[in-house]
Amino acid sequence: NLLDIDGVASPNDMFCIMANGHAGNCKIEYADSEYKKFCYVLKEVALEICKKIATEGERGKVLTCRVLGSKSKQVARSISKKVATSTELKKALFENRMDKETLFCAITDVDIIDDFSHLNISVKSEKGKIVFCEEGKMLLISAMLMEKILDAPTIELTIDLVKGNFSSTSISGI
Repeated sequence: NLLDIDGVASPNDMFCIMANGHAGNCKIEYADSEYKKFCYVLKEVALEICKKIATEGERGKVLTCRVLGSKSKQVARSISKKVATSTELKKALFENRMDKETLFCAITDVDIIDDFSHLNISVKSEKGKIVFCEEGKMLLISAMLMEKILDAPTIELTIDLVKGNFSSTSISGI
């Protein structure tokens, strides 16, 4: 449940993948390199479908929140979902503005993050990329460049906790 359109989880905000065996493909019996490739491609296709669903939701703008370097899958999922569904963050992104305070309020609203000393945060779109925080240190950012980057239909926020090998991605309609 990492897709958010209007803040309320519903069957309209999902898609399903089903298999009934009628295609006649080989049964997957162990996790070899082909299985890993299949899982990777399936995940990428699922993310693209979620983005399309989110685009048709709210106002046509989409936020993808990627959390990397977590100690556990559950922590990564909690953070990505909480940040992607932040009302204040979504409002700021819709208005093509985002400052450090809005971003950090969304991140610190998640009670799970206890150490910001190695945190890396960046925002990108088809119009560019800006790094907010590198190794726990806030960087100076240009408001004009930020506005340009956020004036795009798809925005990707990446939060790297630098603590482990787990990650999660949440998608939200803005």
